[in-house]
Amino acid sequence: MKITRVKPVAEFLDATLDLRSADPFRTNLVGSVATSILDGQRTYDDYFWWIVTDDLNQVVGFMMRTPPHGLVLSPMPIQAIPDCVEAILQADPDLPGVNGPKTLVLAFVEGYQSKMSTPRTISSERGELLYALGALQIPTVPGVLKVAEESDTDLMLRWYRAFGDEVGLPMHGLEQSVRSGIARQGIHIWVDRDQPVSIAGFASPVLSPQGSVARIGPVYTPPELRGKGYASAATAALSQLLLDLPSQVMLYTDAANPTSNGIYIKLGYELIDENLEIEFR
Repeated sequence: MKITRVKPVAEFLDATLDLRSADPFRTNLVGSVATSILDGQRTYDDYFWWIVTDDLNQVVGFMMRTPPHGLVLSPMPIQAIPDCVEAILQADPDLPGVNGPKTLVLAFVEGYQSKMSTPRTISSERGELLYALGALQIPTVPGVLKVAEESDTDLMLRWYRAFGDEVGLPMHGLEQSVRSGIARQGIHIWVDRDQPVSIAGFASPVLSPQGSVARIGPVYTPPELRGKGYASAATAALSQLLLDLPSQVMLYTDAANPTSNGIYIKLGYELIDENLEIEFR
């Protein structure tokens, strides 16, 4: 396998278009980040894109890193992993972590560790389940969905930060993310009796010749307001808005949280794949 690093984000998006179109859900995260950089919605001090091609020069996978975040692997043949490890060790050896399809991540970490004179210590492992929306089921819950406005910024910052703390996700660039999300109407609030009780956001939809895919997240309800169906209602209402764009809809959940997984299944979401995120100390 040949591993090629490209710098211009437009070149990366163009080179990977066919693969992303053929596998729109499992490549959505990288596609949405790249699209947001191209559109000026996100900025990073640096970023790395790698394209994986086979002996026929066909694109069969890709990798992304946007420091300080870890490496993200797309679906690819597992036999490409050793060459990916070598490319990363040469260009970006100090990885904070790696994320992607579980089988590929385990193979990458094994190969990466075997090449280090002193293997990196793994500080955490987090499983994620990828769901795509099938037939949407809308629950009956008091309240209404509204678009977050600039006046909601402080509340959104607090709730996004609380979400990150609860699930153990580092919220790099939090203020930029929230302000950008509000500006593009990408954050919605479930309001019951004039009180905000839950939020549901979504990443900018990724376009391809086969259609658009939007990724919902985060979804958060403060602990004292849980058990009333607010998160289900917010997710369902936002899902319907995205379907009406029109767009296909997907989301990630914490594999270790049976409650949230059960909620999304009841709403009509169907399991697509299992991801694994590993962080190094």
